Amino acid sequence: NGVQATEKITTNFTLRAINRGGHSSVPRADNAITALADALSKVGRHQFPVQLNDVTRAFFSKTAELERPEMGRAMKRLVANPQDAEAVGVVTGDPRYNAMLRTVCVATMLSGGHATNALPQLAEANVNCRLYPTDTAARVRDELARVIGDTSVQVIIRSQRPASPPSPLLPEVIAPVTRITKEMFGDIPVIPTMSTGATDS
Repeated sequence: NGVQATEKITTNFTLRAINRGGHSSVPRADNAITALADALSKVGRHQFPVQLNDVTRAFFSKTAELERPEMGRAMKRLVANPQDAEAVGVVTGDPRYNAMLRTVCVATMLSGGHATNALPQLAEANVNCRLYPTDTAARVRDELARVIGDTSVQVIIRSQRPASPPSPLLPEVIAPVTRITKEMFGDIPVIPTMSTGATDS
């Protein structure tokens, strides 16, 4: 029985490259679409650092008992030492678990150019990020700008939801949930979890 006690925060960023444009018969090294493509490639390869909170520590500790042996051992090692590169590699090899361990960003929409024979004056992409509950939009924006390393590409916070810190795993909540779960379904585990999406909770 999964008990959602925290969730990630949805934030959308616009990557915007603006250029003076020109005619495609006289191309230049500076090109808005090329600059944006380079930026998106860097964002796509970037891995934010692994993070744990009380909820995800409990999730991985309890889920380790239910997973296949190799994954279970890696989960226990990761909880004991989030810097264990080998354990991180095994656990984050599963996209679901990777998303529970770090802020993730992915390009979701793309637009650019205005004519087939013109150098583009504008190219934009939407990058949808699911922020770890302790991250902020400003910090992630700054990290994306650092990773991109190109001042011709702006990183703009387009939309963000308010911060949503993890709920404490209070005994007066967890104990009754555990008792009722066992009464209704038998001896099944009750596991605190963090949603990798976002709800209106």
